[in-house]
Amino acid sequence: MAAMAGNLSTAEETIAEDKTALGEMILRLRMRGLGNRAILAALETVPRKLFLRAEDHKVAYQDMWLPIECGQTIHAPSMVAQMIEALSVTEEHRVLEIGTGSAYQAAILSKVAKSVFSIERYRTLIEIAEQRMKTLKIENVHIRLGDGLKGFPEKAPFDRVIVSGAVPFVPEALLDQVKFGGVMVIAVGPPGEPQELRRIERTGSRFIETKIATVRFVHLQDGVADMM
Repeated sequence: MAAMAGNLSTAEETIAEDKTALGEMILRLRMRGLGNRAILAALETVPRKLFLRAEDHKVAYQDMWLPIECGQTIHAPSMVAQMIEALSVTEEHRVLEIGTGSAYQAAILSKVAKSVFSIERYRTLIEIAEQRMKTLKIENVHIRLGDGLKGFPEKAPFDRVIVSGAVPFVPEALLDQVKFGGVMVIAVGPPGEPQELRRIERTGSRFIETKIATVRFVHLQDGVADMM
């Protein structure tokens, strides 16, 4: 009984530590000027630790990029917040996400959008992501295997499109899938160099681009991965 009580105490301490670390992360984001309440509330309810490898749990709530499976990365919380804020997403919107990765961004989007359609080229990442959605009881995220550069034409057009990786130029296929009045957030620039994170708004047949920040994202690859 004593050992059981000790284990319970340790578990409760771990939960408390996570809440403290998460609260500190939210405070840091507020201090950086990220004040969208819906996005911050989503960040506060989605445990980032769940989307990381065990060896990175100790830094789960630090504002930093971290490695995940299949040689990919998870964005820093501040970048996730900044991109979703630039997307101007609301609970009526259908969102296309290119690059599921860990599914952390998809989980955040699920809290502020009507539905999320996410494309991933690695089967392993999809399997892991679907398990995480099940664990969190998230039912409005739909993940499929595919070439992100081609988008999800069967479900287009989308109110919002968010691209987790960088591209040398904006793919026409993705622009075509943005609804009139819709918005895309995407990093554009050549491999090996800093990229421009851009907000692209579709107004009729025109696209209005605005630079948000300078970033360094992993470049998207075309096709579906042969392995993993």
